[in-house]
Amino acid sequence: MGSARRLSNRFPIEVGGRARLTETFRLVLSNPSPGTLINTQAIGTILNIDQPVAPRFHRLHRLLSNGQFQLEFDLGDTGAGYEIQASSNLNQWITIGVVTGAVGNFQFTDQDSSSRVRRCYRAIAP
Repeated sequence: MGSARRLSNRFPIEVGGRARLTETFRLVLSNPSPGTLINTQAIGTILNIDQPVAPRFHRLHRLLSNGQFQLEFDLGDTGAGYEIQASSNLNQWITIGVVTGAVGNFQFTDQDSSSRVRRCYRAIAP
């Protein structure tokens, strides 16, 4: 990970869940080879998020009176762009809208859903 006598180093971390800038994490070090650890634990701060946080869909989806389907979700990162995609078979996806992340819940209405028997949705960061 780093060279001997190095006091600082940059390295990627994987976050299980949602990460926000300036969020802290605990780092536990073990099994150096060769060498000895003076400190085995450290606290770090997230300074940069390279990829947008994945959107989180809510269970508050509704079928509107005109037959259109409305999704509600939290877009994650403010200012990040997401594609809303739809599929009838989970193999072929088409983009049905592009949205920008904002604070709070976001609603998206599928204008073409009334003509579909079955449709699945996902939001991806292009």
